[in-house]
Amino acid sequence: MNDKERFAQIKEIFIDVVDLADELRESAIRDRCDGDESLFNEVVSLLEYESKQTLVRSSSRTKPIENDIKITKSASTTLGTFVQKSISAAIHRILKEPLLRWIAWPFTIQLILLIATYAGWRHARIQSEQLFKENLTTNLNLHASGIERWIQDQVENAHALATNRDFVAAVSKLKEVSSHAEETEISKALLETTKQTNLKTVLSKFASHQKSLEESSKNDWSFGIADDIGLVLAASSDKEVGKRLTTGGRAAAMRVFDGETVFIPPKSSGGFIPGYPEDVDAPYISILIPIRQANNPITAALGITVRVDREFSRLIVAGRKPDSMNTYLFNSLGTAISNVGHIDKLKRIGLVANKLEVGAAPPLVLRDPGVVLEERAALPSDLASRPLTEIVRRAMVGVMSVNVAGYRDYRGVSVIGASKWLPEFEIGIATEMDIHELTNASIAWRHLANFEWFGIATTLLAFIFAKLRCIGHQLREEGSMIGPYPIIRKLEDGGMGTVYLCKHPRLHRRCAIKVLKADKATSDARARMEREAQ
Repeated sequence: MNDKERFAQIKEIFIDVVDLADELRESAIRDRCDGDESLFNEVVSLLEYESKQTLVRSSSRTKPIENDIKITKSASTTLGTFVQKSISAAIHRILKEPLLRWIAWPFTIQLILLIATYAGWRHARIQSEQLFKENLTTNLNLHASGIERWIQDQVENAHALATNRDFVAAVSKLKEVSSHAEETEISKALLETTKQTNLKTVLSKFASHQKSLEESSKNDWSFGIADDIGLVLAASSDKEVGKRLTTGGRAAAMRVFDGETVFIPPKSSGGFIPGYPEDVDAPYISILIPIRQANNPITAALGITVRVDREFSRLIVAGRKPDSMNTYLFNSLGTAISNVGHIDKLKRIGLVANKLEVGAAPPLVLRDPGVVLEERAALPSDLASRPLTEIVRRAMVGVMSVNVAGYRDYRGVSVIGASKWLPEFEIGIATEMDIHELTNASIAWRHLANFEWFGIATTLLAFIFAKLRCIGHQLREEGSMIGPYPIIRKLEDGGMGTVYLCKHPRLHRRCAIKVLKADKATSDARARMEREAQ
């Protein structure tokens, strides 16, 4: 076989196996070479230009392939080797392919930007959450302190009234009148005595709104005085004088005659005096104080009932900071006992009546509706059986809670908030903000997002530029000639020269042609290339 025929055979084998998978390539070459090791080595040498990795090795230069591969029993070693080879192959491909070389750096920059964006967002989120936790907690404690101070002021005022000399003397006289009157005449006898008028004069000065007692009983304040057998000696309304206390009132009065000051927490109906308060839909507190004579025996029990929702609402509005916070109070049933935020929206969706007074507590149980109520045409049919909101539930078990992860409020809207329970008065307090306030506060995320979009745009532009460059490069090469051989594509750039896949003009087959670089075209390099071609 002459050199021309041998070269044609090498080209034919090369063309047939160049696109085969790695695991099939060696066996295919050996089958075609039919034991000719010299022919095998020449085909392998040509294939080395197609890939930097020597896909098959001749037995004359190395040990057989089957002896190179050592199977290990260690799964971790096998996995590590596989990962190492995969990374090596990926790096090799990036270095080999012009397009991948062009997009490698932009994607590296993009990856760094992604990491920086995530890290910056997490930092901004954590900082914002910490700031909002502090703001919510500060606002909550500020309002809680104001509520506690106001209730304590009411108790102290009641104590001051119960120890007033003129007040105690008037009560003692009323008790004396009741003990001498017939059962059917007790009410008349108590109302006709001048001590009743004296008593109301003292009480009118005590009433903070300075209205007559008959008017105050219809609004925010009422009182009652009862003896040790539950007889009402005086009350805000004359029609209650001479009646007996309610069952609950008698139980509370017994504690007062034991020397105890009794605080009855807010509730929606009932009071110390029968028939009062009249507005049973509003929340009231009752303070029961013992009335003592000079020698310290307890003469009677003084009960003061105060409507609290409007006062609580006033205190909340006065201390609200910032304005976007919604603070409200609730009792042990989870019912609001102060005004709540978003009243206009609650009226529109039918959760609150339109006739609600300004500052009054809506008859609203603070339940989690499970859906955003504003997005529904009607209220859910199971709303009455839904659980209380998370922040209310946590407060009612005595846990001071701050939630910046988000939960649904009584509108079904995602909010963040804090709550605590005031066990001495059996009142809960919560303060909330829409969760978008927290999201909007992550200013650093906005800036980093801009960098992220810039990175994406940079990567896309770099990829397009690299693709166009490679396409242009291929078009230039495909239209070129090496002597009479049209270039199909470039196979490899090496240190000495470049190998091209060309088309033989007469045989109509593909062939590989190596072109030395101008600065490497020495006589030694030419001799070496001639030896490789033989």
